[in-house]
Amino acid sequence: NGGDAKTILQVLVQSDSPDVRSSAAVALAKMNAVEFKSESNEGAIVLHSVMQLLKKGATKEEHAKGVEAVSFVITDTDVKMSLCTGTQGMGVMRELVNMVINDKETAKSAYAYGLAYCFENLTMSEDDKKREKLREMEVTQEQWEQFEKLTKSGTGQKGRPDPPELVEQRIKAFVQADGAAALRALVLNGGSSRVLESVSRTYCNMASIQSVRPQMFSQGAARALIHMATKGASSTSMEDNSTGKTEDDTMSSRRNREQQTKADEKTKKFAAHALAKMFITTDPNVIGHNQIMDSIAPMVRQVRHSQEDLVLFECCMALTNLATVNHETKRKIITCKGITAFEYASYSDDTLVRRAAVESMCNLCPEPEMVEWFKSRQHMRLWLLYSGAYEDDELTSSAATGALAGVCYDPEVAKCIQDQEEGTGIPTLVVLLMSGISPIIHRVAVCFLGLLEGLGADAKQILKENGIEKGIDSVLNSAKPIDPPAKSAVETLQKELAS
Repeated sequence: NGGDAKTILQVLVQSDSPDVRSSAAVALAKMNAVEFKSESNEGAIVLHSVMQLLKKGATKEEHAKGVEAVSFVITDTDVKMSLCTGTQGMGVMRELVNMVINDKETAKSAYAYGLAYCFENLTMSEDDKKREKLREMEVTQEQWEQFEKLTKSGTGQKGRPDPPELVEQRIKAFVQADGAAALRALVLNGGSSRVLESVSRTYCNMASIQSVRPQMFSQGAARALIHMATKGASSTSMEDNSTGKTEDDTMSSRRNREQQTKADEKTKKFAAHALAKMFITTDPNVIGHNQIMDSIAPMVRQVRHSQEDLVLFECCMALTNLATVNHETKRKIITCKGITAFEYASYSDDTLVRRAAVESMCNLCPEPEMVEWFKSRQHMRLWLLYSGAYEDDELTSSAATGALAGVCYDPEVAKCIQDQEEGTGIPTLVVLLMSGISPIIHRVAVCFLGLLEGLGADAKQILKENGIEKGIDSVLNSAKPIDPPAKSAVETLQKELAS
């Protein structure tokens, strides 16, 4: 019976024969997978036997069996937690990490994907995997639940729940054990396309935890992520898709190419998204110049092509941060077609995506290409809509008005504002001046100071005809207090009009 078999296997894992020992360990792991308890005597024996297979002095065959044993049970929450909390379990995880770091050939081994699969599962829950799968299928959670109800195909949840706090705990333990460095080794030492796709997803999972991002940088994650975000999954070995295929097998070759393209896109997306998460909260001034410059193009590409709001939002936020570093980073974003990418994102129905895109464009002002963009009447009309919507979205309005403040001095931009359909351009700015919101008032006052320069000799008369004096009086005589910088800017505008 099962009990006798387990007893026999527990004896066999102590065998002097590596083949017997490794096979027994795998069988024991599989038998204990359903109700695994790391604190139990059986659980301790399983973990100890697996750890022995993974030790540095073990044979390649033992390593392969050890990884197989772990990968078979790694989807269980108890197993995942045991690898990150218990003494025996932590020992197993350290051995998995050390296998990759200490031996360059591991990345090309037959069990490299098994390692990547284990690391990926450690850093996410089964619910996370399900949500990702539903996204790929373009099916909502509600639709899937309805399908399960109609077909009675729901299987329920096996094992204990795996809430976000447990996932975070595991990610921190994995990084503490040099997990980010192990992933880097899998990428840079020649991992296959399947390995790279899994690694990119794992890095993205890890980067979701803000506290580990500095350690990810210090363990070399950025270099590996740039490599994958730029080249995808096809940059190294393609043996996974080519083994056993003939050159004249057209259908198979086409299928392989389609699978490879899909793997490339997934890898690029996850890697660029992970970079974005890391750059959002990290001071770019403490990051290497080359890493910053090499990260820009992959993130701009995701802003152009991604259909996922979270990817769009976080890539825009990261690029907004990088644009503040120096003039060179602004130029890099622009040469990578960042302006058109941000314009595309600004049409999003998602408020956060739209705001992040507007802020990104604001940080590119007053670069010549950005000034040129504002000379289009269509672009200006769009921008005035963003600026004028302060009652619905104050932060986007503030960002959009800030961008205008940086370009209104240009005669063609000023003329574009003046020539808006039905003369709505300057009156929109006057309404913004009377919004009662200090940051917006400050920015609009600077806009008007720019228009005084950009509209030429008739500027004062044009502004007065559009109600600027009424707007100024409304601000300075308002019972609602405004911040000193905003008030000072409005007073300066008043003096310029009177001079």
